[in-house]
Amino acid sequence: LNVRNAPKVTAGAGFNYTVIIGNGELSFIGRWSYVSRVDGNLLNQTYSKVPPRNDISASISYEWDKFSVTVFGKNLLNERFEAPTIIQPLFATGTIGPGFSWGIEIGGEF
Repeated sequence: LNVRNAPKVTAGAGFNYTVIIGNGELSFIGRWSYVSRVDGNLLNQTYSKVPPRNDISASISYEWDKFSVTVFGKNLLNERFEAPTIIQPLFATGTIGPGFSWGIEIGGEF
C-alpha cells in the first residue's frame, strides 16, 4: 500500500529578477511546482487517486519609498483537480483545487 496523501515526487523551481527603475525597483518573480499522483484513500482504491499536477505562478511588482504595487497570477495553466474523500458506507465528498486567479496588491508602510 502507498502512504495516503504522500506524493512520490515533488519538485519546484523559481526565479526573481530585479532592476532599478527611477526611485524604485521593478521585480519579476516566477515559480513552478509539480506534485505527482497522490493516493487519497488508506486502501489506495482507484477512485481516490488525485492526478499529478503542475502550478505556474508569476508576479510583477514595483517598490519605491514605502509603497508597492504588485500584479500577480496563480495557477496560470488553470489545472484543476478533484480530491475525493469516501466515508463508507455512508457517502462521498470531494474538494476541487482552485483554478486560475489573479489580483493587484497595493501596499504601504506607515
